[in-house]
Amino acid sequence: MRTIVTDLDGTIAFGGCRPVRAIRSALFALAAAPDTRVVLATSRTPRCIGDWFGPRAHRFDLVCCNGALVVARSGAAVTRTAIPATAVGHIVAALGAAGAAYCLEYGHEFVATDHDSLPWWGTRHRRVLAPGRVPDLAGVVKVTVARTQGWARTFGALEGVDVFPHETGDLDVVAGGVDKAAALAGLLGGTSTAVLAFGNDRNDLALLRAADRAVVVGAGLVELDGLPAVRRVAASPDAVLAALRAGARQIVDVVPAGPATTSAVTAPPVAPIAAVSAASRAAARSG
Repeated sequence: MRTIVTDLDGTIAFGGCRPVRAIRSALFALAAAPDTRVVLATSRTPRCIGDWFGPRAHRFDLVCCNGALVVARSGAAVTRTAIPATAVGHIVAALGAAGAAYCLEYGHEFVATDHDSLPWWGTRHRRVLAPGRVPDLAGVVKVTVARTQGWARTFGALEGVDVFPHETGDLDVVAGGVDKAAALAGLLGGTSTAVLAFGNDRNDLALLRAADRAVVVGAGLVELDGLPAVRRVAASPDAVLAALRAGARQIVDVVPAGPATTSAVTAPPVAPIAAVSAASRAAARSG
């Protein structure tokens, strides 16, 4: 059994657009193989994956919102980890006082400070926050700040959250202990599998370190200490497609047959929510 897990933006998708057809076709073909599991691990939501991959998106396991929202490929298991409401309140108050643009993701919709902030989030399911109105603080799975501007240190000091600054200049806040590697560990549940991971940004580091083989896309992520067998490829569809095909052939030999191996990464506690399951399946059918 092999598991291929990949980030989206800057890794297999470029310029804010969905992956090119050749990469999508390669992922669909891999996911159709009986010995292969394909996991899309992204800061985006299941809504976006449904738009990008269409009705066949259900073939993939989804690790979304940096691990805060997980959708199994069967559609039967959806888990989420919300940020503590107290922490969200502190974050919203600080950003509001500074006039900083942000979005709050709830899993089925998101609230934005305006119509234009973080445009790659799209307009569908966007609710613009009325001036002076406090958003719902409960059930937020991710806060994204449009401009980092020192917020990483400010919010990193809050209890119960983890912060992921991005190379693109924005910043994500999720519940403490949430990341892509922990979500993948919970999804696999100790299954004996060789893991090939693709990533390009700091929120991918834990995932890359937990894999048997890792592919770093682009010139970022200079802190590669502690990574497994790793290669770096150019940030272009052709280079990524070649690495995906080569890696898929090689990864089957990484883990020998034998007792199940368990990742050293422990998944955080999560709670099932039927509402997001329905929304996620609807998103997977769109596009």
